[in-house]
Amino acid sequence: MILAGFPLPAHDAAGLPLGQGSLVRILSVHSCISELAQDDISRLQGLVGHFRKIVAFDAFGFAWLSFDPHEQRSDFCVFPQELALP
Repeated sequence: MILAGFPLPAHDAAGLPLGQGSLVRILSVHSCISELAQDDISRLQGLVGHFRKIVAFDAFGFAWLSFDPHEQRSDFCVFPQELALP
């Protein structure tokens, strides 16, 4: 069962459409840091401002990204609105 409001629309912070493989700048990781250890929070916050390609979207509409810009692994996810097309 998917909750009301989900799946999230696949649009960036400016309302532009996103797709798998889109190169995006990470604007925020706020949606994925609750209840994480401080080391993990710091690692994710260190990615703000960096560019990554969207690896996938899950059933809830979260955009999955990789820690390594040269890999296509689903390491963490954020709300699509926390991303921006260049």
